[in-house]
Amino acid sequence: MKHIILGAGNLGIDLYLKLEELGHDVTLFCSKKIEVFNCIEWSYGLYGVDMLKDYSPDVVWNCIGCGSVQEANDSMSAQFSLCVGLTQKLVVSFPGKFVITFGSNYATGTIDSLYALNKKFQDDLVSYYDKFKNREQVATVKCIEIGNLYGRHRPEGTLPYKLLKSFLKSSIVELPENLICPTPSDWVASEIARDLMPFLCSEMVFFHLAPKDKVSILDFARNLLEDPGCELSRIYRSKGINSYVPMVTNIERSHIVPHQFMPPTWSDLFKPYKKFYRDLFENVSQEFPQCPVDQESLQSQLPQLSQQSD
Repeated sequence: MKHIILGAGNLGIDLYLKLEELGHDVTLFCSKKIEVFNCIEWSYGLYGVDMLKDYSPDVVWNCIGCGSVQEANDSMSAQFSLCVGLTQKLVVSFPGKFVITFGSNYATGTIDSLYALNKKFQDDLVSYYDKFKNREQVATVKCIEIGNLYGRHRPEGTLPYKLLKSFLKSSIVELPENLICPTPSDWVASEIARDLMPFLCSEMVFFHLAPKDKVSILDFARNLLEDPGCELSRIYRSKGINSYVPMVTNIERSHIVPHQFMPPTWSDLFKPYKKFYRDLFENVSQEFPQCPVDQESLQSQLPQLSQQSD
């Protein structure tokens, strides 16, 4: 099969590698030129999608990230263009083909941010086009809801990396207790590639793909940093629930298609990555030197954790 992948972040690159490994014809597009994987520089504009038609893909994967909650609030039109505008254009531009997009738990519950609103619009769009009976007019569109992604290719935009930076900058870090499901992008890509045909042929439209169990952001930071030999002298405590993101992720533990066995836990999947992110600590600490622990000023240092990426 011929595939087009839009977005060279952690998920886009891992999906490219897994599909190519299985012998598929895969082309990777990104907004900025990178010297790996024969990536083609591409931007979503007036003629951007028309350019993709020359590649005659069977499947188009929209892996373009939507940035952080704060970025969405700062630039509603740009985020709407990526979440909704691009997906809509792809669906009508590739009739009879497959268009796959990715969602998150931000689209459910109370809509408390523009980021969540964009995700909700995207899900509504997918539901709308699923009602079309004539597949000669539009593409078959599916949405995979995934957890909080992290990976090796672009670590600087992930939650573990941002946690490291936060702890390097401050003596006290307050973290929310919202329950999330940390998910490695290479695991997501492996699950999709392994069950690709059953997934594409399924009559389902929305899929959940996440490891087993959930963890608070606060406890995830402890898991990352509280190990023997870790020299970080920091105090971290709860700041309650962050109302701009769901209190508990609604993404159920599942595979892309049902299996007899249970998926791994988030902690099992994170174990090999913990060393990877901890090894990044030295590079991060050179950019953000550790601040001295001044007991007299601890109570006044309550920095906010940078908004996490989708």
